[in-house]
Amino acid sequence: MFTDFSKIDKHRMWLAAGCPNSAMMNTLLDKYGPADCIYSDIKLISSIKTQGVSAQTLNKLAETDPDKLYDKLLKSVVKNDIDVLIYGDLYYPAKLAACPNAPSVIFTRGKPILNNICTVGVVGTRKYSPHGAELTDLFSYYIASRNACIVSGMALGIDTLAARSALRVDKNYYPTIAVLGSGVDMPTPSENQALYERIIERGTVVSQFMPGTHPTKYTYPMRNSVIAGLSDCLLIIEAGIKSGALITANAAIKYGKPVYAIPARVTDESFRGSNRLLKEGKALYADDAKEFSDTVCAGHDGGIEYMSTEQVDDIQDFMKLPISDFIESEISKIDEKCEKIYDSLDTDSKKIYNALVEGDMDLDMLAEKTGLSQQKLNHLLTVLEIDGIVTQSFGRTYHLCIRSRMSDA
Repeated sequence: MFTDFSKIDKHRMWLAAGCPNSAMMNTLLDKYGPADCIYSDIKLISSIKTQGVSAQTLNKLAETDPDKLYDKLLKSVVKNDIDVLIYGDLYYPAKLAACPNAPSVIFTRGKPILNNICTVGVVGTRKYSPHGAELTDLFSYYIASRNACIVSGMALGIDTLAARSALRVDKNYYPTIAVLGSGVDMPTPSENQALYERIIERGTVVSQFMPGTHPTKYTYPMRNSVIAGLSDCLLIIEAGIKSGALITANAAIKYGKPVYAIPARVTDESFRGSNRLLKEGKALYADDAKEFSDTVCAGHDGGIEYMSTEQVDDIQDFMKLPISDFIESEISKIDEKCEKIYDSLDTDSKKIYNALVEGDMDLDMLAEKTGLSQQKLNHLLTVLEIDGIVTQSFGRTYHLCIRSRMSDA
């Protein structure tokens, strides 16, 4: 934790938690004075129509006890190492604060959100194609290699692939932010528990919802707006005509932030939404990973050293390679680490490795071969993917990225 919850005024916390956005909170502060004064007069205020503040918000505030709310939050904050950032606080992210209707409070786990680096929202469909997966890994790895930060929603599909690719860039101090549609203490989906934990170690998990909140069909669109708000620009990898990624794109456009999309064949249903953004002039073309990264990262050094020109040029070969070949080539550059990988694996992870030495397998085949439950396999495979040992292709078929080197071990 980098903030001290005990120093937050309980009435200010009450007001921030009760208002869905900073605009409503500021309206009440401007009209009725400090938070403790608002609380004293809340029953009277709730009986008056206040322009810019919904009756639902006023009723919620009137029904909430600041002391009980504070005590409840304190337990959750301490137990889960949650930081509480109220709009206007020092650590509240400046990019989000600049957006209309920014959340009045956000909850985070992990590192403080950095304001002086380039942030790129990368979003897309859950049901991605093999081409979409390759594009996600290509663009995300290249962006993160420029010390930019990938912002996504940690949803299954493109969001998950983007975060994993960013985490593979060891040099990047702050590779990714995940914005949840649930409470920050409730990683969703559950399959991404290992990814969630890795993001907390190296980046930040963010939510505008109170700890303990379960996701709903209403929380995800709200989450998408925060993704747009935290990003300097937005990249749509692969989005169908009804994809939630288009909600994120519309939010970014509303905030005046550049939106990019990768063009695809007009017959590809999973890219119809992306192509429509381009057709309607709502998005700019992104068809070259290096050019895109150079463009969006220009002027965002933030005092953090970029990779050298030579290191960036080395990555160009990635654009010519399949994902698995690229991971293999990267691992070949760190021989000493590769020689120690197998010995560092726990017993169950070695079972997975030994099974995949025989050939590619899906989850059912791995469960039968290793004797491990699918829940256990999901956790271990996610860790192995992030570490660059295993990768999966479309249809959740897994294979080793470093089979030859590990066989020698």
